[in-house]
Amino acid sequence: SIEKLKNFVTKRQAPAAAKAVAEEKPSLVEEVPPVVEIETTYNIIAIKKKQIDFPYFVKVVAEYKPKLALLRVKLGQENYALYNGRINKYFNSLSESAFIQRRTPKYEMVLPYHIEEKRGEETINHLMILGAEVKAKPLGMGYSSKVGSGNKSYTAFFVYGCEQEVPDYGTPTDTRKGRGIDFIEYAFANPEVQKKALELFQLIIENK
Repeated sequence: SIEKLKNFVTKRQAPAAAKAVAEEKPSLVEEVPPVVEIETTYNIIAIKKKQIDFPYFVKVVAEYKPKLALLRVKLGQENYALYNGRINKYFNSLSESAFIQRRTPKYEMVLPYHIEEKRGEETINHLMILGAEVKAKPLGMGYSSKVGSGNKSYTAFFVYGCEQEVPDYGTPTDTRKGRGIDFIEYAFANPEVQKKALELFQLIIENK
């Protein structure tokens, strides 16, 4: 009969309709957007003597030797020897006019840098001072007594600062102004400071 035929058609259509509704129902799982890698670039700028308030290792003379000894301890004997060797090689490859120097109370030669680290729209300003206490190498027979950067030996140090406060770097120890920026100085005893400073040192020598 017509009634039975209608019932048969309705039963056949019901599962199809239910399937269509199920397909139209939005997924409760949100699609995860693709991860976009942010490119990091660096701009290394040498700081001139007139552009920095204090480019040397310590402001208080009595702190010089203890702080230098502490640097060796905190970096570890092997790492400090490696860093010191690379500083000696790098400094001896440069002309003496490249450095900021002072003869007293310690004979120091330093190279201060402002490093702009750009991550997408964000810019992080770093201060990296490469420096060393200087001693002239003893001269052998037949060598000129004229002293240039190539016949000096260096006991290396570094000073690291950042414009931003970075909790992982520990308690700030001082501030230094360079190229109009107030940099927060952090202690090299902190492993994260060491890691960042050595990373920037590598960038500097590669950029020579």
